[in-house]
Amino acid sequence: MIDEACFRRYFDLGSVGMAITSPEKGFIEVNDELCRIWGYERSELLRTSWTAITHPDDLALDLANFESVIAGQLDGYSIDKRFIRKDGRVIYSTIAVKCARRADGSVEYFFALLQDITARKQADEALARSHQDIDRRFRERTAEVLDVNERLTQEIEQRKLASAEAMILKDALAAELAAMTRLHGFSTRLLGGTDLEPLLEEVLNAIMSIQEADFGNVQLYNSNTNTLEIVVQRGFQQEFLDHFSGGDRTGSACSRALERRERVIIEDVQADPQYAPHWGIAASSGYRAVQSTPLFGRSGEPLGMMSTHFRKPHRPSDHQLRLTDLYAVHASEMIERKQNEKALLRYQQELQALTARLIEVQETESKYLARELHDVFSQRLAALGIEIGRLVHTARISVKDVRSRLKDFMGQVGSLAKDIHRISRQLHPAILDDLGLAAALENESIAFSEQHAIATRFEAHNVPQRLREDVSLCLYRVAQECLRNIAKHAEATAVYVVLTGEPGEITLEVRDTGDGFDADNFKARGGLGLVSMEERVRLVNGTLSIWSRPGQGTRVTVSVPLGSA
Repeated sequence: MIDEACFRRYFDLGSVGMAITSPEKGFIEVNDELCRIWGYERSELLRTSWTAITHPDDLALDLANFESVIAGQLDGYSIDKRFIRKDGRVIYSTIAVKCARRADGSVEYFFALLQDITARKQADEALARSHQDIDRRFRERTAEVLDVNERLTQEIEQRKLASAEAMILKDALAAELAAMTRLHGFSTRLLGGTDLEPLLEEVLNAIMSIQEADFGNVQLYNSNTNTLEIVVQRGFQQEFLDHFSGGDRTGSACSRALERRERVIIEDVQADPQYAPHWGIAASSGYRAVQSTPLFGRSGEPLGMMSTHFRKPHRPSDHQLRLTDLYAVHASEMIERKQNEKALLRYQQELQALTARLIEVQETESKYLARELHDVFSQRLAALGIEIGRLVHTARISVKDVRSRLKDFMGQVGSLAKDIHRISRQLHPAILDDLGLAAALENESIAFSEQHAIATRFEAHNVPQRLREDVSLCLYRVAQECLRNIAKHAEATAVYVVLTGEPGEITLEVRDTGDGFDADNFKARGGLGLVSMEERVRLVNGTLSIWSRPGQGTRVTVSVPLGSA
């Protein structure tokens, strides 16, 4: 029988759950604390077994220990296991089991102590989730970093984590916060329209601080020479600047980064065979490692390069490179914005100049037309009127003389008509509206040949019968401008005007056998005639190309799509 004094002594302890169970796994007695933990009445527990309320996943381990006690291999055991309360909730517990044996060694009953550790388990899980949340928030590098840093600091202070990993985490967040604050100020100054060079110098100082670099420079891409030019630098002597200003950069980090369109890191330049052409300048300048981050515009065009150098073999951390990328984005936007501002100013100046020249040309054309009308047509018409008046007032004149004089008058009138037609064609070609582009160009070629005594051949192939009015007028005016330039400058002996229709496109080609010229220098001068042709072609979504070489003639080609305007 169970010792009554022992039984009461243990059961009077109300801080832990207690039970006495039979070798058949049933409950013989339970205390109030155990009933409270499991949510059952004492009478309900005495009618069931501990296996019925054990969590299925923990039953096997408990049964194995139980059988070892029954077999005499153990007298007791302690394990962590889960029970299922009457309301269905899972209870985490630690149990300690001891058996009482009869004289023959068989088990008379089991005595079990149970402690509820559910709250502790939940706290551990909450702590684990908190650590995971800290790690997740740490990876957020933008505006949330301020809040993340504050909450992480509070978490660290609350939990009094003094480990080295927590200190590293805190230092990294503080560095990132400082970088973000600095970047915010930099962005504010960028919007304020500060000059480019001081901003680039600030970018360089920031990334050198982030990467703990010893030297650094920022370069801008020159699209005219396809080279990088150092605009700001820290730590280098003139020898380094001279080496990378005019020399061959093949194998350098900048050259590779620009070619690959991605960051290049050389952890030890002296161990990199591709860097061999620059080993000498690296040694004399005192650096062993280099990283170069290329800068690109929104449409993918190269803008520049940010490079940092280190006295010892080194590779910046991923965290440092991520912060560098943030500055690279802002630097790219800043460079592109400043370039656009300069381009806009240049375009405005060019537009003002072209507008002035256009007004001048318009005035010249107006004076020319006024002079033609006054000095040529007006005087010739007056002279013709005087001659007709004389003929009318001549008393005696033969029919033969009248016919001769009338024939002479017809010749003068015909000449006037040709001149009027020539001027009207310059103002707007009526034949273009009446007969179409091919007939207008053929007529223009014939008139050009007769006026300038230059053999001119016109060909038309597969030209559509109907063309948009803007396309016809564009190609006609471009042909007129080409023929006018040939007459003024080319000294040509032959001219070819070819109009070709293709599926969805029409092409005009005007070529001559004249002196030719340097096309690149001609385009750089940006004459009004060229600007006019380019603008006309642009307005119909076409393309214009000019090929010429001194002594080899000139070829102008215009292609215009025949789709919607």
